[in-house]
Amino acid sequence: MNKRGLADKSLWVLSVLVALAFILSGVPKIAAMSDWILKFADWGYSVWFMRLVGATEIACGLLLLVPRSAPWAAGLLGLVMLGAAYTHLARNEWSQFPRPLLFLLLLALIVRGRRKARAPGAAPLAERP
Repeated sequence: MNKRGLADKSLWVLSVLVALAFILSGVPKIAAMSDWILKFADWGYSVWFMRLVGATEIACGLLLLVPRSAPWAAGLLGLVMLGAAYTHLARNEWSQFPRPLLFLLLLALIVRGRRKARAPGAAPLAERP
């Protein structure tokens, strides 16, 4: 397997794993599970905001799997992760702070990979050997 093929497969694996993480994180927020209601209330956020975050995580998680929309979805999820990082910092939840930063890094890798794949002169994924 050549380097390009390995890079494409790695990008897909990363995209699927990150998408699953966001979808699985969004579902309990949409379902308004009591743990999340308590967390959001403790942070000073309302239930409608929790559901908005959950819907964004699910929708953008799915859109990460569509190469053309992945950079936009990753950008929106990046904003959600910046909000999460701020929330953890503001509440002195230091042990929770690294998680959104890790996801910001993974989202940046997805954006970089998708943009590289769409660069002028790059063969479409379906045409690559």
